[in-house]
This record gives sequence, structure tokens and C-alpha cells, in this order.
Amino acid sequence: MWTTSAHIITAVIGSGVLSQAWAIAQFSWVAGPVVMVLFSFVTYYTSALLSDCYRSGDPISGKQNYTYTDAVHAYLGPFFPFFFSPRSYFPCESSHF
Repeated sequence: MWTTSAHIITAVIGSGVLSQAWAIAQFSWVAGPVVMVLFSFVTYYTSALLSDCYRSGDPISGKQNYTYTDAVHAYLGPFFPFFFSPRSYFPCESSHF
């Protein structure tokens, strides 16, 4: 029962989240929280950029970009999706690509 619960937790949460406390402890009590706050600002900034890319052109009535490839195509042109999202051009049955 406990082993199964531990495997479910590690599968759902992931090793990155489980090892975050150890990684922050290696920074010390001062630098660890500072790094966490810095990364929270980076996460906020990138999520704001991604939300701005949801619609291209006008933010209210512009074309919706449903996929990452659509957003790259709308903002960078038709040639760049081959560089920034090659996974979408090589579909496969397995999830281990």
C-alpha cells in the first residue's frame, strides 16, 4: 500500500518538484528564497508572453492560435515552425519521442 502510494506520488508530482526542497537548501536560507522569487517572476513573465500569443493581431478579435505551431507561424512566419516545433511534424504512436 505505501509503496504504491509512493509510486503514484512520484509519477504525478515528478522528481523535479520532490527534489526542489533539497536544491533550495543547497543555496542556503538567504539565497534559496531569493532564487525562488526570481524564478516566480520568470514564470510569470513567460506565462504573460504565452497568453499574449493566444491571439495574433488584435487582442480581442484577432485570429486564435490553438497550438504552439500556430503561434510561431503567426508571429515569425511560415518558415520558422520547422525550427521551433519539429515534434509536430513527426507524429508517432509512442509517447517516448
